[in-house]
Amino acid sequence: MEEIFGDLKQIVIQLRKFPKPIEEPESFLKITGYAHIENLHSNILSYYLNPYKKHGLGMLFWHSLMDSLNFNINKSSSIIEISREVRTKKNNRIDIVIIANDFILGIENKINHDLNNDLEDYLSQLQELSKEKYNISEENVKLMVLAPKEIKLPNKKFLMLTYSKWFTNIINRLPNHYLNANAIHLIYLKEYISIMSETTPNKELFEYFYQQKDIINDFMETFYELQEEMTDKVIQLNDLMKDYVGHKMKLFIYENSWFVMQGKFSDVTFTVDTLVTPTGFRIMLFFREDVDLDRLYDFVEVRNILENPKSRKLIFKNQRILYKEFRYNEPLSTIKSELDMILNKIERYQD
Repeated sequence: MEEIFGDLKQIVIQLRKFPKPIEEPESFLKITGYAHIENLHSNILSYYLNPYKKHGLGMLFWHSLMDSLNFNINKSSSIIEISREVRTKKNNRIDIVIIANDFILGIENKINHDLNNDLEDYLSQLQELSKEKYNISEENVKLMVLAPKEIKLPNKKFLMLTYSKWFTNIINRLPNHYLNANAIHLIYLKEYISIMSETTPNKELFEYFYQQKDIINDFMETFYELQEEMTDKVIQLNDLMKDYVGHKMKLFIYENSWFVMQGKFSDVTFTVDTLVTPTGFRIMLFFREDVDLDRLYDFVEVRNILENPKSRKLIFKNQRILYKEFRYNEPLSTIKSELDMILNKIERYQD
């Protein structure tokens, strides 16, 4: 056991060297819950790539794309057709296919998934399409993988492009298109570029986890063995708190590891969570709703739950006040006493 924890300590030291993930902005796409769907992103890109749509940006996306790939194209080059989900002979689908008068480009769009597509099949389909309908030279028939970060491709004949490189070129060219651009679609575009600039899955971190899998798996097995005991502690705490006779708070167990005390006060839901982990007990205070922290500070201060709450540590994305921590072997009666104190102060306060 000591050996496992010694190894884990070294892993934690290394983890602190990784950059913290950037929290994604509250965009319209994120609100819908579909921001991770590749088809949605491909639909957006297809729309802005099409110069005949009502965005008013003309060939901005196409010229920026060709520039990002270091291709010199004829200024008179124009897009003839853009297709989605083009089926191949092996019954695969190419996300986006762009037919220009002097170029054919297929795009395999990867947002959050690994690349395990049959790129040879995709390129073969594009080449056959060129021979049958467009008579474009094979050197101008390309397949590109588009992703938030660089992906190692199996062959140099396939092209790799990151969203950031493409969007940097779009942003640099954008001022030349303001005059003709549709104002609404320009807002949509700026938000989308902002979203994709933040979407950078931390693959290096997960690769590091994989390299340390033996140590982590050993630890997780030990942790799972403790889960039943931790659940028992939550159940025992819940039983101890059944003598609560107040009416302002409801008491219940959440997902086996949390003992929750919660009540509605005007337009906010005040919650006292007691979380049990192998390190011990953590009692935290917060509002369920996304409201200003100053309201939480005022709430606990006027009820005398905490003095000077602003001096307390914030946890869980700085949204919860850490009320108190206890060791794992702390008697449950001690935890109960703290929770009873909070409940009594809430009940005594005249709302």
